[in-house]
Amino acid sequence: MEVRRAGSRDGQELLKFMKPPELEKTLLAAAKEAQAETQNDYLNALEVASYSLARAKGTRVLVTFLDPPKFNRDGEARLQQILEQCKSKSIAVFVLELGGQAPGEGGQALDALATGSGGQWARNFEDLDKALGALVPAQVEAAAVAAKPTAAASNAPSNELQVYARLVKTAPIQIAKISAKLGPMTGLLILEVPMRSLAFKSSGGSYEAKARLTANIKDANGTVVWTGTKDYSVKGPAAKLEPRKAGAMYYVRELQLPAAKYALEAKVEDLIAEKSAVVNGEAEGANSLPGLGASDLMFVRKFDRSVDAMQGDSVISYEGEGLAPMLSPAFAANEPFQLELFFTFFPDMNGKQPVLTLDILSKGQSNGITTLAFTDKLRDDSRSGSGSAFAGEQKGKFPYLARIGNASFNEGEYEAVIEVKQDSVSQKRAAHFRVYRK
Repeated sequence: MEVRRAGSRDGQELLKFMKPPELEKTLLAAAKEAQAETQNDYLNALEVASYSLARAKGTRVLVTFLDPPKFNRDGEARLQQILEQCKSKSIAVFVLELGGQAPGEGGQALDALATGSGGQWARNFEDLDKALGALVPAQVEAAAVAAKPTAAASNAPSNELQVYARLVKTAPIQIAKISAKLGPMTGLLILEVPMRSLAFKSSGGSYEAKARLTANIKDANGTVVWTGTKDYSVKGPAAKLEPRKAGAMYYVRELQLPAAKYALEAKVEDLIAEKSAVVNGEAEGANSLPGLGASDLMFVRKFDRSVDAMQGDSVISYEGEGLAPMLSPAFAANEPFQLELFFTFFPDMNGKQPVLTLDILSKGQSNGITTLAFTDKLRDDSRSGSGSAFAGEQKGKFPYLARIGNASFNEGEYEAVIEVKQDSVSQKRAAHFRVYRK
């Protein structure tokens, strides 16, 4: 879900954990900012939103917030084109009219955009909420059920054979023009197998574990578009077996795929215990027009060669330090640990200095917002002219590692949320973690 402002090509993502007051404030701000823009700016934003939404799966809803003038003949014609686009892609348009006008007062085409697409007019947020609830009651109920933590959430990590998998988007997917195709989805395919879940064979004062990791990526039609397999053999002196079990086995591949929705299947085979485990997931590319963008967020820890094993064509690192992804992060309750989050953001190099914050949410409630240090300069303003990018930052890419020492939480489910703000645009990325009782 995202909001787009008239006069801007940037979209702002709206995440599920945003509180109602924050969400309402964001939407009202977008509507007020658009008041100074032209009719053409509004229609451009509406058109971009419809094309962006057309690629989404499931129920498609476009909500427009405006204090509309009467559109001229050209504006009416463009609204009719947008209506045809929405009807062809099953996009229901809801018009939240903030200026007190009745349906039809903004012009027949604007009225038809709502009623002809399966949406409707609304005068306030309460009416809009009821209308949307009537449209997608099944999805809302399913989401509420899915949000409930399971009984196993408080348990310590299991020693059963398991594999975790994730396709981590490392760059925003951009589109320069409405008519252009989306760029590729660039990301890291990561498989993680905890060493403690593998069977170790001891002989002659040494240990060995053998495993095979396999990953398949399928498109919406179920066709395998990428597959990979890697065999592992982990050996060492028997005296160092217990420390080894604290590590993990990783398979990391850098991929570029057409922007779409994919199903991910990962399998680990323990070749000594003759057991296997499978996990399924999905990944989807999100549109991002030029401007502030961000990669996915993930928990990490320091990569330790004495206990970890990693194979692939990409190494995750920050300032020369190797990082190990934590795809299922879990920490003991009320025991201090170092919380580390890694992502990359892509600011507008002509914009103001970005501001980064970290929030830890529990059951939707904030545990306190921390401002993160970011002192890198986007431009060297000491030079003549409007400033130029530093040599190491020509591509506008800024990897960032957030470290919070001595973090400690009560048992429960948590969400770490990093927000990057620049000018009037913000991007939020979240990563789930759990805290278990011993």
